[in-house]
Amino acid sequence: MRAMMTANAPTYLDELDDSECVSVDQSLLAAYDRPALLTSGDQSPPVFAPVERRLAQLLPQARQTTYAGAGHIPHVTHPAAYVAEVIAFIDWAEANQR
Repeated sequence: MRAMMTANAPTYLDELDDSECVSVDQSLLAAYDRPALLTSGDQSPPVFAPVERRLAQLLPQARQTTYAGAGHIPHVTHPAAYVAEVIAFIDWAEANQR
Protein backbone atom coordinates (compact mmCIF):
# COMPACT_ATOMS: atom_id res chain seq x y z
CA MET A 1 0.00 0.00 0.00
CA ARG A 2 2.80 2.39 0.88
CA ALA A 3 4.53 1.75 -2.45
CA MET A 4 1.28 2.40 -4.34
CA MET A 5 0.67 5.66 -2.45
CA THR A 6 4.25 6.80 -3.05
CA ALA A 7 4.06 5.94 -6.74
CA ASN A 8 0.80 7.91 -7.08
CA ALA A 9 1.99 10.95 -5.11
CA PRO A 10 3.01 12.97 -8.22
CA THR A 11 -0.45 12.48 -9.73
CA TYR A 12 -2.08 13.57 -6.48
CA LEU A 13 0.08 16.67 -6.36
CA ASP A 14 -0.80 17.48 -9.98
CA GLU A 15 -4.48 17.18 -9.11
CA LEU A 16 -4.04 19.58 -6.21
CA ASP A 17 -2.55 22.15 -8.60
CA ASP A 18 -5.95 22.33 -10.30
CA SER A 19 -7.81 25.22 -8.64
CA GLU A 20 -11.11 23.35 -9.02
CA CYS A 21 -9.89 19.95 -7.82
CA VAL A 22 -12.03 19.97 -4.69
CA SER A 23 -15.00 21.94 -5.95
CA VAL A 24 -18.25 20.34 -7.01
CA ASP A 25 -21.23 22.14 -8.46
CA GLN A 26 -23.70 20.83 -5.89
CA SER A 27 -26.75 22.35 -7.57
CA LEU A 28 -25.83 20.66 -10.83
CA LEU A 29 -25.25 17.37 -9.05
CA ALA A 30 -28.56 17.67 -7.18
CA ALA A 31 -30.34 18.21 -10.50
CA TYR A 32 -29.23 14.76 -11.66
CA ASP A 33 -32.35 12.62 -11.48
CA ARG A 34 -31.19 9.36 -13.00
CA PRO A 35 -30.19 6.20 -11.13
CA ALA A 36 -26.97 6.35 -9.18
CA LEU A 37 -25.01 3.83 -7.13
CA LEU A 38 -22.87 4.90 -4.18
CA THR A 39 -20.47 2.30 -2.82
CA SER A 40 -18.12 2.40 0.11
CA GLY A 41 -16.25 0.19 2.53
CA ASP A 42 -16.80 0.21 6.25
CA GLN A 43 -13.02 0.46 6.67
CA SER A 44 -12.64 3.52 4.41
CA PRO A 45 -10.62 6.40 5.83
CA PRO A 46 -12.86 8.68 7.91
CA VAL A 47 -12.39 11.58 5.48
CA PHE A 48 -14.76 9.85 3.02
CA ALA A 49 -17.78 9.55 5.35
CA PRO A 50 -18.88 13.22 5.12
CA VAL A 51 -18.48 13.12 1.34
CA GLU A 52 -20.64 10.00 1.14
CA ARG A 53 -23.30 11.56 3.38
CA ARG A 54 -23.40 14.71 1.25
CA LEU A 55 -23.64 12.71 -1.97
CA ALA A 56 -26.54 10.75 -0.49
CA GLN A 57 -28.27 14.04 0.38
CA LEU A 58 -27.75 15.46 -3.09
CA LEU A 59 -28.75 12.20 -4.82
CA PRO A 60 -31.71 10.86 -2.82
CA GLN A 61 -32.50 8.40 -5.62
CA ALA A 62 -29.09 6.77 -5.24
CA ARG A 63 -28.75 3.24 -3.97
CA GLN A 64 -26.04 2.85 -1.36
CA THR A 65 -23.97 -0.22 -0.57
CA THR A 66 -21.34 -0.52 2.14
CA TYR A 67 -18.99 -3.49 2.01
CA ALA A 68 -18.03 -5.00 5.34
CA GLY A 69 -14.28 -5.30 5.73
CA ALA A 70 -13.57 -3.14 2.69
CA GLY A 71 -11.67 0.10 2.50
CA HIS A 72 -11.96 2.83 -0.12
CA ILE A 73 -11.56 0.47 -3.06
CA PRO A 74 -14.15 -2.31 -2.60
CA HIS A 75 -14.05 -3.05 -6.32
CA VAL A 76 -10.47 -4.25 -5.77
CA THR A 77 -10.79 -5.94 -2.38
CA HIS A 78 -14.28 -7.42 -2.87
CA PRO A 79 -14.57 -7.83 -6.66
CA ALA A 80 -17.21 -10.58 -6.76
CA ALA A 81 -19.55 -8.75 -4.39
CA TYR A 82 -18.93 -5.48 -6.20
CA VAL A 83 -19.67 -6.94 -9.64
CA ALA A 84 -22.82 -8.60 -8.28
CA GLU A 85 -23.98 -5.25 -6.87
CA VAL A 86 -23.29 -3.39 -10.11
CA ILE A 87 -25.18 -6.02 -12.13
CA ALA A 88 -28.10 -5.88 -9.69
CA PHE A 89 -28.06 -2.09 -9.90
CA ILE A 90 -28.10 -2.13 -13.71
CA ASP A 91 -30.97 -4.62 -13.70
CA TRP A 92 -32.87 -2.46 -11.21
CA ALA A 93 -32.18 0.74 -13.17
CA GLU A 94 -33.30 -0.81 -16.46
CA ALA A 95 -36.50 -2.12 -14.85
CA ASN A 96 -37.27 1.33 -13.42
CA GLN A 97 -36.53 3.50 -16.45
CA ARG A 98 -39.00 6.24 -17.13
